[in-house]
Amino acid sequence: MSIRAGIPTLEAGGTAALTQQLEPGRYALICFLDSPSDRPHFLDGMLSVVDVAGDGGADAPEADEALSLGKGMQAPDLDAGRRTLELRNDTDRPNAVFLVSFKPGTTDEISSPGRRTG
Repeated sequence: MSIRAGIPTLEAGGTAALTQQLEPGRYALICFLDSPSDRPHFLDGMLSVVDVAGDGGADAPEADEALSLGKGMQAPDLDAGRRTLELRNDTDRPNAVFLVSFKPGTTDEISSPGRRTG
């Protein structure tokens, strides 16, 4: 099993969109967040299987910006609104990236490894 894509944690009533090229096969939709029972949501039924077959024939949307994954990754500046990012892994090993938001007033200044200040 390999993780193919993800969406951010959505607040109640929130929405998100994701475009992902999927090869034919069987995929699982799984939520790993903890529930009030302190168990991951998937153990309480937030799990579904999706079968992908054939070819949808649609072209991928044109990207607003591209992001190359790997050491020294630099994120592009983006205008607010709906944006399409192309993620490229130009390295010789697997890479992943997550889009997270800072709390208001927080900076990206790093005070020590793994800890942000602000």
